[in-house]
Amino acid sequence: DLWISQPTGRGAHWNLSAPLQTGPFAGVIDHNPGTNGGHYAAVVIPPNQYQLAESRLVSPVFSNAGPACSFVFWYLYNGTGISRFSIFLRNGGQDRKIWHMMTTRGAPAPGVWHNATAYLPICASEFQLVVDVQAYIDGKVFIDDFAFVNCGVTPANIPPTCNLTTNFKCDNGQCIPKDSLCDLQTDCCDGSDESDFTCYKYKRIDFEQGLGGFIQLTDDNFNWTRHQGPTNTQGTGPTQDHTTDSAVGYYMYIEASPPRVNRDKARLAYNLPAPLPGTKCQMRYFFHMYGAMSGGLNITSRDASGNVITYETIYLDHGDHWNRGQVTFEASFPFQAIIEGIVGVGHLGDIAIDDVSFTPECNVGSSTPPPVTAARD
Repeated sequence: DLWISQPTGRGAHWNLSAPLQTGPFAGVIDHNPGTNGGHYAAVVIPPNQYQLAESRLVSPVFSNAGPACSFVFWYLYNGTGISRFSIFLRNGGQDRKIWHMMTTRGAPAPGVWHNATAYLPICASEFQLVVDVQAYIDGKVFIDDFAFVNCGVTPANIPPTCNLTTNFKCDNGQCIPKDSLCDLQTDCCDGSDESDFTCYKYKRIDFEQGLGGFIQLTDDNFNWTRHQGPTNTQGTGPTQDHTTDSAVGYYMYIEASPPRVNRDKARLAYNLPAPLPGTKCQMRYFFHMYGAMSGGLNITSRDASGNVITYETIYLDHGDHWNRGQVTFEASFPFQAIIEGIVGVGHLGDIAIDDVSFTPECNVGSSTPPPVTAARD
């Protein structure tokens, strides 16, 4: 099956083209092999097109993305008339944005090829990808050398070899690292890695009902905010939470707009008992750092004597998607796990966290399994 062009209204068609010496594709050499003999897909808006128009390139239907699928591609754009260049995942008649190019502050350089990655939802099925361009007045977008990476699921009738010392075998036969268990992100396409029966010894906090045991510290400049949907500033922050992957779910974030100033800090803390003897407590979390003026995110611990250890320091823009983090605390006595957000040099620096989880070694999970009726099938 082929990708098809679906313009709307006065939108231009996507075309498969080779580099030309004259015309709208003049001077644009394909990305690979980088010669006049190559091809790319391109959409070019006429120079006299003064009304915004939409052009879509739509993929065939794909059956199963698997647990860690991404769409990798190269793109080049020219002209000042590009209002939107995005990639959507279409499923069940709904389009969900999974990647977009900044078209204002922080936009990539025109006229050169850029590499990009769109991350697909875990275990997406029966879906299409839609490359969407809204443009006018001579806007041009070219894409080349795209590929799906790390996609698909091992068939259930061919179970993979699974080292159960370091891995977890899903009910459907998938094999995932034990580090991925019960972190509020589904890695088994059947969900068995996040079931209540599997995860009762873990402490999982998704902020859907409140702070879940976290406290706002007072030795900082301001507080984290519990929020749902987009943050108040365009060009930064998430548009949806990580737990539900929608604007309905909640997450925590720091707002970088005034009255906040550079290096202002906000701290969340979770009080933890001493880890189980001979073990080390791990905390997993998801963070969103998107914006040209992103500041920093620190993960630290503090004991009763006030001794602070920094385990993770994250700076700069990490893209408009949720990223996973994990730290192992070096502690043998009760301590606080602290998440510290630091404001950057301007308002395009909102930082968010969601879905924090502590492993059984942290000694804060349940000691009793759920009722048998809630056990895995």
